[in-house]
Amino acid sequence: MRDDVTMPLLIATVTSSAARTEDLRLVKRSDARDSETSAGKPLLLGHLDLIRLASFAITNEFSVLSFLLFDSSFGLLPPEDQELTNDELLATLRSYGQSELIAQLEDEFPNLTIVGIKIRHNLDGAVLDIKKNGFVSTQATASAQMFMTKAWRELRLK
Repeated sequence: MRDDVTMPLLIATVTSSAARTEDLRLVKRSDARDSETSAGKPLLLGHLDLIRLASFAITNEFSVLSFLLFDSSFGLLPPEDQELTNDELLATLRSYGQSELIAQLEDEFPNLTIVGIKIRHNLDGAVLDIKKNGFVSTQATASAQMFMTKAWRELRLK
């Protein structure tokens, strides 16, 4: 059984209080759809934000398991290409960091876009599947909330 089938889909949303302070919450997709205004605005994560999140994860007790890659026609790569490309990109990120990963994507894979990352917490094994536009699938909602809030604050994600 695939992980994403059994994991609830959450949306990272930025909410404002009466005191004008912002906070990040993970809300169930159905709750966000039912109350767009009270749920806040979705955290818009793009290609570069996901790369920054992957790098941030490595320095915060997470391992990056994989990237979800789309080609220029916004289609998934064939599984064998996805696996080979993932291995190469992950090796670059782990060895040389996010700047080199960005350069590699621009030079060697200009038609690819990262639309998701899958990470695992090194201590408790929690798996987070984070996708473009703030979608998060996980069984570990508390770990996801802590990670996403810390990343949102430190990386100043919008």
